[in-house]
Amino acid sequence: MENQIELKHAPKTHPLAITSLILSVGGFSFLPLIGSIAGVITGKVAIRNIREQANFYNGETIAKAGITLGWIGIAFSVAICILITFAFLFFMPWPGSIR
Repeated sequence: MENQIELKHAPKTHPLAITSLILSVGGFSFLPLIGSIAGVITGKVAIRNIREQANFYNGETIAKAGITLGWIGIAFSVAICILITFAFLFFMPWPGSIR
């Protein structure tokens, strides 16, 4: 019995960590605000699950990257909304002001 090989389960990357990164990157292109918010949420859930089941999952760094990119995407979306609002408020002619 001394010559038995012990097989260890290698941890795999948590699927929500990968999903977080994909959604956050998608937040810069085809899902502007929704993808970024979903990336932050799935990243937080992934980190919690990875810490609870550390022997089964890894990928905390990927989840943190997804969260960071998600917050950057949210900030860009909010900044663009503010810029568009100011553009309409200050550069659009008001009715009756053009003669």
